[in-house]
Order: sequence, then C-alpha cells, then structure tokens
Amino acid sequence: MIAHRSGAIYRAPRSLVGLGAISYSLYLIHNPISGASFYLLARAGAPQWAALILTLAACIVAAAALWWTVERPTAALARRVSLRRSVPPVYAEPVEPVAITQ
Repeated sequence: MIAHRSGAIYRAPRSLVGLGAISYSLYLIHNPISGASFYLLARAGAPQWAALILTLAACIVAAAALWWTVERPTAALARRVSLRRSVPPVYAEPVEPVAITQ
C-alpha cells in the first residue's frame, strides 16, 4: 500500500509486491546465477540483449525458488518456535563516575 499526503491510499501492483517478497533471495542468488548464465550464454554465442533477458529471468526464477523452499518455511518455523532463556541475563553492577584530574 502506498499512502499519499492527500489521504488517498493506493495498492501496489502484485508484481511489485512479489518482487519485494523475493528481494532478499534475489540479492543472495543474483551474483552466482548471473555469472554462470552470462558465461554459458556467451560461449553459446547468444546476443548480449538475449543473454541479459535470459539472465534476468533465471535470477528471478531462482530467487523465487529459494524464497519458496527456504525463506518461507524458515519464517513459518520462527513464528512457531518460542526461544526461552534457561539462565536469566546477568547485568553489571553500576560503576561510580571517577573525576580525572591532571
């Protein structure tokens, strides 16, 4: 959702919401996928514009797969698991300020 100062609220397109959901996976996976993809497509003699489009598509598909198989289940598990401290935290005793004189 996008709020405007006039009070109007707009919904973001689903494609942008989807890209936002997979953005961290895309950040993690884009470098190895794009490196391998550009290398293989250059060796195959593909034009640069085609290599760019295919690489972008491969990165988005790989990021979506990573999000679906790793991020999503891990986030669901984190919501179900409650971490309890077995030992109460230890706090340091307060220290009196010391005046420094020369």
